[in-house]
Amino acid sequence: MGRGIRFDADGYSDADVIVGQRIPHPAPTELWALFRLQGKRLVYDVDDDVFAMDRSNPAWEEYAPVARRRRMAANMFVADVVTCATPVLAERVAQFTTAPPVVIRNGLPAGITRWPRLARDRLVVGWAGSSSTVGGLALVADALTRLAGCRDVEIHTVGAPEHMVREHLGQVPVRVTPWVKGTMPYLRGIDFDVWLAPYEDTAFNRAKVGTKALEAAFLGIPVIATALPGYRDLVDHGRTGWLIDDPRDWTSVILGAVRDRDRLTAMGDTARRDVAPRHTVEVIADEWEAVLCPTIA
Repeated sequence: MGRGIRFDADGYSDADVIVGQRIPHPAPTELWALFRLQGKRLVYDVDDDVFAMDRSNPAWEEYAPVARRRRMAANMFVADVVTCATPVLAERVAQFTTAPPVVIRNGLPAGITRWPRLARDRLVVGWAGSSSTVGGLALVADALTRLAGCRDVEIHTVGAPEHMVREHLGQVPVRVTPWVKGTMPYLRGIDFDVWLAPYEDTAFNRAKVGTKALEAAFLGIPVIATALPGYRDLVDHGRTGWLIDDPRDWTSVILGAVRDRDRLTAMGDTARRDVAPRHTVEVIADEWEAVLCPTIA
């Protein structure tokens, strides 16, 4: 229920349960209230702490206005249940809910764990993200600059426009893949041997899901990530990847990791075997059923 979409209450007449996200604009908010009056079960799902966005996030202007924030808070308040992707998010939005939020983890289809890993002659150090997370590349710029001269190493970024990548990496040789639409096509193109997930330690990022660690585990790739709560939940330091507490450690950890390709493969196999099975959509489906259809569950 977002901006720029025409909503018709009649189109939802047969629905018993309505799931919404964010809902900051007037028309969807009015429809949300109508659904409340009609007795439909309202589930408000929170995927990010938009109240903690800073000005560097391209979406900040969308959620900064006070009126929009008030609508989101009010729409959470009238929902039957609020679901959150992380415990930190649940703590943050509990102030807007009448009952404790329910934490439901993100997941991916189990079949992805059976995909063969994409392999190249050169070791691929990869990063994937968007215009809202590309700033994290500045944390690994020194390491990638040092790797640029290695003939057997390639740097690959996915998701952010090339001009944004260049803003943080300068003239470092890098293969840039722009935004790929759709989860499956995006994941099919990931050919990393090690996956970098650098983030600034901000309130917004501390509430985020460790998405890149999750995707990496399903694809059998070790991750090197900022030690934010979402990544601590998914990365077993030294076994399925590395967690960076001190930004000064990025260079030494990355340079050390690329020296042992066999170890990277083994760590990726461990993540795929031990982490991914606990986070499949097939496992999580029961948690969603309990929220969407409590009388059946």
